[in-house]
Amino acid sequence: MFLFMEDYAFIFIALIITLAITVMLRAFWMTFLEVILVFLPVVIQNNEVMVPVLLIIQLVVTVWVLYKYYRAIEMNYYLVLEKTHQKSPMITENDNGSRFSFWNTK
Repeated sequence: MFLFMEDYAFIFIALIITLAITVMLRAFWMTFLEVILVFLPVVIQNNEVMVPVLLIIQLVVTVWVLYKYYRAIEMNYYLVLEKTHQKSPMITENDNGSRFSFWNTK
């Protein structure tokens, strides 16, 4: 028997950081998925086939969340440029540019 958190410490730390980023982005479904990905390897740690699959899924989700985080930062930067009239309005053409969740950035 092995402990998931001891053998895959780097993946576990990435999982916790990804969970925090999904909370910051207010992506509630992704937060729920991350909570499942936290507890699932601990529950099925005796299955040596499923743990690597879950690790690969976690790495893919982490890369995807980091991309969405980058897009949210970029959208916020362009929103600041539009609000200070340094750029022509694209985000604020039809609304004020506010978002409840930054997960759905274009």
